[in-house]
Amino acid sequence: MSNNLPKIVVVDDDEMMRSLLTTLLELENFQVKAFSPISITQLVQEISNFSPDIIVSDVYLEHINGIELLQQIKSSPAINSIKVIMTSGEDFSIQAIQSGASIFLLKPYMPNELIDSLKFLTSEIRDIDEKN
Repeated sequence: MSNNLPKIVVVDDDEMMRSLLTTLLELENFQVKAFSPISITQLVQEISNFSPDIIVSDVYLEHINGIELLQQIKSSPAINSIKVIMTSGEDFSIQAIQSGASIFLLKPYMPNELIDSLKFLTSEIRDIDEKN
């Protein structure tokens, strides 16, 4: 991670949620790019182009499954080291973690839960960068 603002990708099919998360994260000094669900192939390409530090994705997405997106990210050498936070109104914690998510948040979660999770992951990324 560079010394610039940490880069976050938000993937959610709910336009209001994308907007709220973008605003919240920008207020917390994150650089944010939000995507509505497009094809998994397009999302993987967009994520690769943006090169985020962390991805926040819902499990239930229109037309695609967030767990399948996660598995595709983790099997793509160019982006498989990106930390992923999965979210859902149903408990997919075991499936998400087994598929490669760093953190699973059960909706509805408090904004500070997401911020704390992002800060934890960005500190982990900084620690790895400093060791390399």
